[in-house]
Amino acid sequence: MKKLTLLFIITIIGGSQLFSQTYRKLVEEGKIWSTVIEMVDDLSTYWITFGTDTIINGETYKRVLESDNQTMDPSYRFGFIREDTTKKVYFRNNSDYEGLLYDFGANIGDTILIVNTFSWNCLDDLTAVVDTIFYSNIITIINNCPSLPAQYNTSLKDYSERKIIIVKKLDSEDQLDYWIEGIGSISGVLESGSHFMNCEICSWYITNYLLCHFENSVQVYGLDELSNLCHLQVENNNVEINNLSIFPNPVVGNTFTVEFESPFTGNIAIHNTLGNMILKKTVNAHATSITINLPNIPSGLYFLIATDFYGNTNTSKIIIN
Repeated sequence: MKKLTLLFIITIIGGSQLFSQTYRKLVEEGKIWSTVIEMVDDLSTYWITFGTDTIINGETYKRVLESDNQTMDPSYRFGFIREDTTKKVYFRNNSDYEGLLYDFGANIGDTILIVNTFSWNCLDDLTAVVDTIFYSNIITIINNCPSLPAQYNTSLKDYSERKIIIVKKLDSEDQLDYWIEGIGSISGVLESGSHFMNCEICSWYITNYLLCHFENSVQVYGLDELSNLCHLQVENNNVEINNLSIFPNPVVGNTFTVEFESPFTGNIAIHNTLGNMILKKTVNAHATSITINLPNIPSGLYFLIATDFYGNTNTSKIIIN
């Protein structure tokens, strides 16, 4: 079996600065994360959210809960998490073993001992060095293992430029993990250090990575290439985009137009009936219409999914003749 390692190329939006940025805490209520795991024959996801405070040995923690995909009602407690005044984040598992997941107060060149007591079944303690620190809101992911497409895109849906810390495994040039301030690792909030692993490691699953992240019912982060797997129903977020129209439909040739009832900013994706993404287009302006040029694809039924930058969606059927 193969363990996927994602190598990231970060595109920094103009005007990013390392100063005068407000720190965003990771350990807060009102946040939820979805992590996707690619098994040998299947994809599965699980949701993480933080519950109320509890005191253990004089320290204040929040409960780390796994939640049902549809209602977000907690169904299992993974453990406890806390964040101290130095911006270090610690996870304590149900066996009362605690380790350091993140140090968002670290500087370039600092050495960090990651002790991931959540993923001990697959991770040893890892010594990392802070390689790079900067601010960005768009990430392009280049995959160097063969089981997934060669490129993914992730983005901060609220357009915020957040602190990105690239940590490098000690004595390695190409084993990296990427930490996003207020969100955590791109492998998942409890998966710090997972991207240090090579493709061949951890035989019981192939890979895991952060699928999407919400703060107070607003989507902040999303893995664009798999946005159709991020199914969430929470108050104020289970809202469809204003009506859209597709013409001609059925589509004759490779071109059609999408018209929106009100100006739209977000992503347009075309999926086949197997759920595979055929095309994705980002709309960066408040557009009232957009023309889509399709690649050469077989005739049949397809689905157009329009997702705005608040996570609201509208799904429409398309017939390709």
